[in-house]
Amino acid sequence: MVPEDVIQRIREQIEKSERPFFIFDDDADGVSAFLTLYDWCKKGKRMIVKGRPQVKEEYLGQLRQADPDLVVILDLAVVDEAFLDGVRCPIIWIDHHVSEEVKQYSNLIQLNPRIWDADDNRCTSYW
Repeated sequence: MVPEDVIQRIREQIEKSERPFFIFDDDADGVSAFLTLYDWCKKGKRMIVKGRPQVKEEYLGQLRQADPDLVVILDLAVVDEAFLDGVRCPIIWIDHHVSEEVKQYSNLIQLNPRIWDADDNRCTSYW
């Protein structure tokens, strides 16, 4: 079970953000997750990841142009550490895929139900 404090921290980060930047997969789950959050917060810019569901270092250029105060990654199984190293604002990563372990970052909140229960595969848009 995902701890309630993790969910609460995510809500608080999105609420206090003025310029969130959403990065999400182009499938139904990723788009639904983005639309749900955008409808709730009514702010931010977006980038759809097509093809391989991976956030690459090369996306940092677009990110810097947007000048976000929060990055929200939705329904993407792989995020390059070089990308995470290059982001200077808080990052929220919500996903449900089995993925490699990522080193701890002080600016990263990760919500993947599999962290707490390997059999919990509820989709990103659920969270």
